[in-house]
Amino acid sequence: MKNGIKIIVVGGLYRSGSVWQYNVIRTILELAGYSCGFSGINPDWSKIKTDYHILKLHKFYPQYYEIADYVFSSIRNIEHARRSRERFSGRKINRRRLIITVNWCYQWMRRADYIMFFDDIFNYKPKIVESIKAVLGFPEVSTHEVIKKVDAIRPPKQGQDPVTMLYANHITSKANYEN
Repeated sequence: MKNGIKIIVVGGLYRSGSVWQYNVIRTILELAGYSCGFSGINPDWSKIKTDYHILKLHKFYPQYYEIADYVFSSIRNIEHARRSRERFSGRKINRRRLIITVNWCYQWMRRADYIMFFDDIFNYKPKIVESIKAVLGFPEVSTHEVIKKVDAIRPPKQGQDPVTMLYANHITSKANYEN
């Protein structure tokens, strides 16, 4: 299934900074000179011709847990994540659904090579980037350049950007992070 491709899973709690983490990983690989593909579930492995492939997931999939070369996860205060997801989706998240998604995150965290805490994005970006570079084995990539490139990413006007995975209504500032 892998065809020599290094597989990276970014599996975190909804609204926990997993898209930011994904973009940091993608940027590190690109700055290190590697080709990188990205998708959600069920990629056609026979058509992937990149050095690395990032699977950006929330739901836990045992098949990707088993084949991943690296797993990165992210977590956030659960109540803050719930409110953010409700605002993002425009619908209430019931307790049962919240428990299911927290369990998915827990499953990814059990295998994670690195777990990022959402609040650290605002206070410890260089430390997060350094940690991710260390896990991937690319200490020579400029931390400053990674942060500069990722901070410059903006959500699309509508829909979802297929490369950055940002949606039009992604919030990218600290102002509302607890809401």
